[in-house]
Amino acid sequence: MIHNQKLLQLRLSSQERIYYTNLFYNFSINDVVYNETFPKLLGVFGTDIVDGFAKRIFEIFSSNPTHISLFEYLKYIDVYHYGDEKERCKITCKLMDLSNNGKINLSNFANYINLIIGAVKKVNPGLKYDLFTEEDISLLFYKISKNNDHFTYEEFEAIY
Repeated sequence: MIHNQKLLQLRLSSQERIYYTNLFYNFSINDVVYNETFPKLLGVFGTDIVDGFAKRIFEIFSSNPTHISLFEYLKYIDVYHYGDEKERCKITCKLMDLSNNGKINLSNFANYINLIIGAVKKVNPGLKYDLFTEEDISLLFYKISKNNDHFTYEEFEAIY
């Protein structure tokens, strides 16, 4: 069970805490939610796009490779709803940084942008045009990275 002191760090209202805690326990086994159930907890499942995002969110917020605790889940919800620009920027970088080395290369950046585009197209199936071409993605990457083979959180934050 989580400590009340940790809950004090959250910006969620008491009603939101109750709602998300109940939701968590609807999907939990032995007070944790396992990684394969996590997309359902987020309310997203059934496509590679959302499963890929859910997997990355799980990896970023969970301290255990097999399951996530209630507090870790509430921290994600807190950042999702109330995160400031700096927090959201940091999470976006972590979502892109598949190698977890603090450096985002073109492949990681393109993967992230394509996940976003795929999600937008999933929500808007009538979308008739490409949001970004591979060339657009590459140009944006090299602008952020200042023509290097990677960029860091600090470089991304500067243009976020």
